[in-house]
Amino acid sequence: MAKFENDLDLKKARSNALRVKKAFDDRLSADPAVLKIISQFENDLDLKKARSNALRVKKAFDDRLSADPAVLKIISQLEKNKNIQCFIFSKSIAFRIGRSSVKTISGFGSGFKSSFSGGDIAAKHFIPTKLPVKSKKYSKSEIVFLVAVYYLIDHFDRVKSESDKTEAVESAQVLKVQGDLRKLIKEYGSVRLVVGKETYDVDNFSQVPGRPKADMVFTQKGRPLIFVSHKKGGAPAAFQQYGGFSADLGVKSKTDAKKYPEIYKFLDDIDTTLKALGVSKDREGRYDLNDLRKGSNMARMIYDENIANIVMFGKDFNTRRVGLDNCSILIDGDIVFKPKRLNTFELQGSFHTSINPVLQKTKKPYKANPNDVYSPVMFIIKSEQQGLKQAGLTNARAVIWPNNNVAQTYSKQFETMFNAAKSRNASRIKSIQEEYKK
Repeated sequence: MAKFENDLDLKKARSNALRVKKAFDDRLSADPAVLKIISQFENDLDLKKARSNALRVKKAFDDRLSADPAVLKIISQLEKNKNIQCFIFSKSIAFRIGRSSVKTISGFGSGFKSSFSGGDIAAKHFIPTKLPVKSKKYSKSEIVFLVAVYYLIDHFDRVKSESDKTEAVESAQVLKVQGDLRKLIKEYGSVRLVVGKETYDVDNFSQVPGRPKADMVFTQKGRPLIFVSHKKGGAPAAFQQYGGFSADLGVKSKTDAKKYPEIYKFLDDIDTTLKALGVSKDREGRYDLNDLRKGSNMARMIYDENIANIVMFGKDFNTRRVGLDNCSILIDGDIVFKPKRLNTFELQGSFHTSINPVLQKTKKPYKANPNDVYSPVMFIIKSEQQGLKQAGLTNARAVIWPNNNVAQTYSKQFETMFNAAKSRNASRIKSIQEEYKK
């Protein structure tokens, strides 16, 4: 019964903690790493205070703003779309429409966003407001910061802090599809959507809250029917990733990867390469990618059909039941209703469409193709700024990308690195050390 009778008295627990607060503070201050972790979770920036601080330096801020016409031009672009919001997170600033980064600003191809340097958090920059030195040409991070301050002053209702990041904000794509669906229902009375071998009656479309694999869902009378994983870059397969080693596959360490031989082999070959390069390990025995030069990333195509389907459709793929973590369809580009007959339309993406095998009319066997930009690729990215520990490596991001130009470049690079490492040829190993080791 004890397992079911825990029901901790939180008031008593707090009272007991307060009794030992002096000793607790002493323990806490002894390890800077603990304080750093706490700071990352305690941001929840007080936006009213941040705005108040910004207003105090408005005259100086206006002076900084007018010095660089490029910043004023960006503000003008952003203000045209009222759905764009400014998110101030613990370690970064990002301008988004729903969960999609704003990628229409020249010079910010991956999104109009920036991260705070070092161990800084948002509060250090906004309370008080730390304006950059006046310049005719600000850096990218300074531009993003100045625009964020502008939004705090002039568009406060469009600024969100850490606690708002999972808010179900309708993206531009959702609003467009909702509008299209309403028009079709008005014209035909009802709408049917075809996904593979299945046809569904639908009456609504919405964003999915939280972070499951599905980004959006079509419903009928509130019942979710079609689960959509949506990607959209400026060109086919120009999005950054299908998912991650940890979130989709449960691979947080090399040991975890043993259930997926292909991933284990990839991580083992990375270890061989890093050892040959002379990369050091941290206290926990992880190779530290900070020993490598910028751009020393490693990638390899996925040939295992099950792994490919999990990373594309979701971690529940093997249940064979579509849902939030086993999407019905993966769409790249705008969501399109292709007319079939009367009120029936086939659901497609303007760039690409992948149907979950469980819904395919005729099951297409998965076949990895080096020339197919949508074939998934294992990708280890050096991540010095974020300080991540993933897939048994330090300062690394372990993700799954589409086989776009970026992934292809690093697949070829890793093949060169690994072949030199396993050759044990001193000259070839020295060559890769000079190219990739700091």
